[in-house]
Amino acid sequence: MHTLPIVLQKFHSIHPGIDFQLHQGTVPYLIKLISQGSIDLAFASPVPKHHERIRSSILYTERMVLLMPKRHKKAGKGPIALSQLKNERFITFRSKLSLQELFRDACRQAGFAPNIVFEGEDMDTIKSLVSSDFGIALMPETLPLTIYRKRSWLSRSARRKSHAP
Repeated sequence: MHTLPIVLQKFHSIHPGIDFQLHQGTVPYLIKLISQGSIDLAFASPVPKHHERIRSSILYTERMVLLMPKRHKKAGKGPIALSQLKNERFITFRSKLSLQELFRDACRQAGFAPNIVFEGEDMDTIKSLVSSDFGIALMPETLPLTIYRKRSWLSRSARRKSHAP
């Protein structure tokens, strides 16, 4: 959601006479609004596929980063293949949110079903659980590095990526 405000501001500066109203919701909710004709456009992730009344396009892709405490055995070791994490405990967003769907799909493609020990909605709760070594979390790059930029519990590789000291 960090990209959308920038895009909207740019659009509004180019087209000041066009007004719009924003709605936030799950992908199924946004599809319902489009199907009903209540809205004309939605930005959603994951992109809806094979929907008879919805046309979708991928606007951009985003890298995922692994959040783990500094003391984790894999912290600071460089890139880690998802398949190397099959025995880990995962902390994720709740199952109705699209990030978990993307996460589960990626794990399936890597050959395992993730051991999800906590599903939450709040980033502060997720980061606290990661920092207390309750589990690890896989997040879009822009989300954790914006929120956790200078947190001491990030591994060295995550700190380097965020340019934090």
